[in-house]
Amino acid sequence: LLGLFLISIIGFENLGAKWLQIKLILVILLTFYHFYLGEILTRFKEDNNQKSSKFYRLLNEIPTIILILVIFIVVFKPI
Repeated sequence: LLGLFLISIIGFENLGAKWLQIKLILVILLTFYHFYLGEILTRFKEDNNQKSSKFYRLLNEIPTIILILVIFIVVFKPI
């Protein structure tokens, strides 16, 4: 909600900037990642885990990589 409020302040015409579009896509991916983790938590509660520890270690790195990309895109605006 605060992101939508911020977009309304800076103006919707700024959504045409490629860096902002990429940032929004990455934030939406993080949101889907969050919901996926909620589903995994439900499986753990039901004692229905079928994934290896290696899978979870790799899954743990996804938000870090995405957040580094978001920061890089916002600070340097390469596109």
